[in-house]
Amino acid sequence: MGERLRRKDRQLNEEAGKMQVWHSIFYHQHFDGYEESYDADGSGKIRRVYTAEYYRQALPRTKSIRNRVGYSVLFAAGLAAYICGASMPIASNCVWYVNLPQALCLPCLLYTFFALCHYVAMPEKMERRYYRTAVRGFAAGIRGVEICSILSALSVVVFLLREGISGNDRTVLSLALFVITGAAALVIGLNEYRVFYEKLES
Repeated sequence: MGERLRRKDRQLNEEAGKMQVWHSIFYHQHFDGYEESYDADGSGKIRRVYTAEYYRQALPRTKSIRNRVGYSVLFAAGLAAYICGASMPIASNCVWYVNLPQALCLPCLLYTFFALCHYVAMPEKMERRYYRTAVRGFAAGIRGVEICSILSALSVVVFLLREGISGNDRTVLSLALFVITGAAALVIGLNEYRVFYEKLES
C-alpha cells in the first residue's frame, strides 16, 4: 500500500512538473490547477498561479440562494431528527445491528455539514479544489446520509419484527425520525442532481 502511494506521488509530481520536489497527494489536490514557479529574485519563494478552468452554478442568483437556505433547513431538520432518534433510551438503540448503521451515519453527517458550509459560502466562480469540496463532496455526503438513514430505519423494522411493540414503546417514533432524515437527504440530493455547473476558461 505504501509503495503504491509513493508511485502515485512520483507520477503526479512528474506530470505536474512541480520543480522536482516531492509532494503528497493531498498537496496535489489542494493546488490542483495551479502552475508553480520560483520568484525571479532568487529568494527561492514559490509563486502559484491558478490556470485551470473555473466552475459556476448555472442558476439565477435568487434560485441559488433559495437552494442554499433550503438545503440548510432540511439538513438541520434531518440532523435533529437523527440525533433524537438515535439517542432515545429504548431497547432498539441497544442492539448491535441497529447501532452499526447509526455509527456509520455520524461521520457522514459530520462530513456533509462541513461540505454544506462550503456550499452555502460558494463564490460565483470556483476553483477545482473548492468545487471538489462544496459540490462533489456535498453530493457524496448527502448520499451517505441517505443510505445510512435508510439502513437505520430498516434495522429498526427488523427489530420490531423480531421483538414486537410494547404498550409504551417509542421505537416506532425513532423509526419515523430516521425516515425523516432519509427523506430530507433524498430531497436535497434529487434537487442538487438537477443543478448544472458550467466550466469557464481561466
